[in-house]
Amino acid sequence: MTPEDLNFIRMNVPDEISDADIKQVFQNHQENLLDTLSYFLKIEQKEAKKKTEWEERRDICDAYDTEMQKRIHKNKLLKEGSG
Repeated sequence: MTPEDLNFIRMNVPDEISDADIKQVFQNHQENLLDTLSYFLKIEQKEAKKKTEWEERRDICDAYDTEMQKRIHKNKLLKEGSG
């Protein structure tokens, strides 16, 4: 554990936690900063749900639809302003 790691964790955990406790938990979590902070702050980490091929396609189509709606709205405002 580097002094920078210890200082970073120290700044983000309750004051009553000792440096020895921080070092022990850090080692128990394979020296992973995020897991160590999550342990002390009692944050549950949710596993990212892998999207299916169809969910990815739907996201792409939704993004395309949103951009088209913006463009149509902008063009409509331009035509109303010039007419």
